[in-house]
Amino acid sequence: MAKKVRRVVRRVVKRKRRVLSKGEEAVDIFFDAQDALEAGEVEEAKEKFIECMDMLPEGCTYGEVSGTVPPREILISSVLNSLGEIHMDEALAEAGQEKLTSSSSASAKEYFERATKTFSSCYNGWLSLAGMCRDANDVQAAMVCYLHATRTPPATITSQPWAETWVLGMYNTCRPIALYHLALLYSQLGVKSTERSDILQLFGVRYALSPAVWSHTRSKPPTGHPSSSPPVALYQDMIPPALLSRLTKAFSPSSPYWAETGYSARGYFSFFYSPTVPPCNVVEQLIQLAIKNSGIREQVRATEWWAHTRLVGRDIGHQMHFDMEEKTLEATGEIIHPLKSVVVYLTGAETGGVTVVVDQKVEDTEKVAGKTGGWAAHPKDGAVLYFPGNRLHGVLPACSTLDTPVQRLTLLIALWGTNKFSKPKGELGPQTALPTDTKWAAALKPPLKKKSLPSTQPVSLPVAPIGAVWDAVPSAEGDGPYPLPESINQRFFVRDLDFKKMLLVDHGLQ
Repeated sequence: MAKKVRRVVRRVVKRKRRVLSKGEEAVDIFFDAQDALEAGEVEEAKEKFIECMDMLPEGCTYGEVSGTVPPREILISSVLNSLGEIHMDEALAEAGQEKLTSSSSASAKEYFERATKTFSSCYNGWLSLAGMCRDANDVQAAMVCYLHATRTPPATITSQPWAETWVLGMYNTCRPIALYHLALLYSQLGVKSTERSDILQLFGVRYALSPAVWSHTRSKPPTGHPSSSPPVALYQDMIPPALLSRLTKAFSPSSPYWAETGYSARGYFSFFYSPTVPPCNVVEQLIQLAIKNSGIREQVRATEWWAHTRLVGRDIGHQMHFDMEEKTLEATGEIIHPLKSVVVYLTGAETGGVTVVVDQKVEDTEKVAGKTGGWAAHPKDGAVLYFPGNRLHGVLPACSTLDTPVQRLTLLIALWGTNKFSKPKGELGPQTALPTDTKWAAALKPPLKKKSLPSTQPVSLPVAPIGAVWDAVPSAEGDGPYPLPESINQRFFVRDLDFKKMLLVDHGLQ
């Protein structure tokens, strides 16, 4: 979270050469440190931040404050927060896809705590602390920190000439993000419904996922046998153990897949596979198995697949969306969905988020969509979920109760009824050809021998029906003062139910 709101303060004037006060000199060093950080000179930035702080001991002769020179405690707080962000970035880089431990991020947390203690309106410090508390499953502490990040600074601060540069800019950046996270936590926990509605009104939200949906973040999976055959089906014991083991290893947190694809910093990408070609690796064997058990075997003409990973309890779910053929949409504006979408839960499923499938199509009007129901699938490791490829779906966030969070790892497969797509290209993007020069792709080979792929008897697991997916939010005048923060907008809260319009806007077609 810190990355999204960092370094709002910038050098705003070029001072004339003269004898500087200690405060002015410290501010110059602070900005030099920020410039070094922006240039990627992290060690130099650290040294300058520490130099800035060391020259401002308690009781020093600081000099007058001005529009560019804030009081000492605000400058010290900004330095401490910047050091916290550096240490957090280093901890994340060191952890990679592995678990970010509390010890590896302890120094970052200490800096954020010192920053907020030094200056209680250090909004980005509170926001970073809130994220760390949420990730550690301390939701009560997270809510306290988010609330601090939403509080309006007192008039004694806002009336000062330095307030706009050093306080209000960060407040205006952090407050909507903190408010969104509060609404999300209130929804997950099923608490403070009035406060949640008040927050959503500030974003102009008119519809939110209903309490019936959010209840599945706190409930146990349904038991027994499915009483009917809904279009959403969950199966266990479909994947032979040897195949499941190979796949789990091939996409483990330490796998070269995540680094070689640039997964954490790259947009959507997937890989194409024609089911008419014999499988040459374990993913393609999995796809053939998924087709065999799909109920539409004869209709499948092409497939694509991709992978996702998250630390359980350390994410805010997966955005509500439709699966579609991206290149056709961007080339012609035509929306094509797969016949069926398939989710393969490899690890972390049973403590991870619930998959929600809404009985809502992209062309549904708001009147129709507002009355739709859906299904909640509580996944299990090794289970496989099927649902119609033209339905809205997403993943709810989960609060992990584990002392050692595990990686939620999923493989996604789209089963297409057409193969009239653009020819797959080598660069990563939608329906990319499988690379031939990467370690991760080589690790998928060879495919398992037939003796390691015995016939399986999939067992159907129940999915929970949801009566009403969307809940109307009491409306306020206008759209509210804040846009929904796009960097964390999971579309659990929306201004309208016209998902087709959202989709076209997302792809620059409207």
